[in-house]
Parts: sequence; structure tokens; C-alpha cells
Amino acid sequence: MHCPTCNKELRALQVETMIGNPEFNEWCRNGFCCNNCYERRDPSHSPTGLEPQVPIAAASTATAPTLRARDPIAYSLATFCLLAVPLYLGIAAVGNFSGLHAYPRIAFFYFIVLEGFIMLTGLASGLGALISIRKHGAEGLLWKSIIGIFLIFGFASSGVSGILKKRAEQGSPEQPLPAPRFR
Repeated sequence: MHCPTCNKELRALQVETMIGNPEFNEWCRNGFCCNNCYERRDPSHSPTGLEPQVPIAAASTATAPTLRARDPIAYSLATFCLLAVPLYLGIAAVGNFSGLHAYPRIAFFYFIVLEGFIMLTGLASGLGALISIRKHGAEGLLWKSIIGIFLIFGFASSGVSGILKKRAEQGSPEQPLPAPRFR
């Protein structure tokens, strides 16, 4: 199919989806290649009134790209996965600078429950975003989810190793060595 003003061949995507479709601009759905050609059109030209057509294979060898709908929930999950670690670090900094460690029950709730909840929900949202890649495509989801999951595992492993090291130090207080016996 060609533009009625300049006789330029129309793009395959326009012929497939835009011609006759009321969701697009008038120049697109009436079969013009651009808005300038539509403005310079012959006044006797009537709208095509054609339904979207499948392009002829000989006219274009390239296939039109398939567009996937962006799911705001999947992208929100991926973004939260990526931002869970900075949120965790911000809450940890506030807790450390406020002196909460002096109050064991509040510190337990604050550091273990609240921060653990943030990290687990970040991990779950990253896994949910990875699962939705099959339906919505990898663009914008894959890198956010992978980086977020690696950061969560990195900070969780460093936190667990720090807790284990602290418990090992507290559990075995240093005892003085026995005095050597000489005869």
C-alpha cells in the first residue's frame, strides 16, 4: 500500500495495525505516510475506510515486532526488589544512630522483624518479577530483579555471618590460660 500524496510505500506496522483503526491519528488510519502528506492531500481524497491488512510478504521481508503490554504490577515488583536494599540500609542506619541497641526487645523487633520483612518481601517481589518475564518480556524486569536479588542475598549473608561471629564471641569468653607447671 502506498501514500496517496507522495506514493511512498507505507510501513508494514502501519498497514497491519493503524489503517482503519480509530485509536490512531487520522493521517495514520487513512493511509498517509506522515502528517505533512496528510495536510498536503488532494481535497478530493476520501478516507480509505479499509480494515487493517496483513502486508504482502514480497513487499517487506522484515516482520513487524510484537509489542508486549507493560504490566505495572510486574514493573513495580522489580523496582521494589531493587530498592529493598537501600530501604533496609536506611532503616538500619536510623536504628543504629538512634541507640535502639540499648533496648533489647525493641531492637529485636526493629532489626530482626522489620528489616527481615523488608528483605523477604524484596526477595519475593524479585522472584515474582522474574516469573512475569515470560508474559511481559525481559525489558526493564530482568536487570532490576537480578541485581536486587543479588544485593539481598549479599546483605543477608553478610548480616548472618556478622550475627554468627558475634554469638561465637559472646558464647566463649576468653579464659586465662592455666599457669605452666614446672618441676
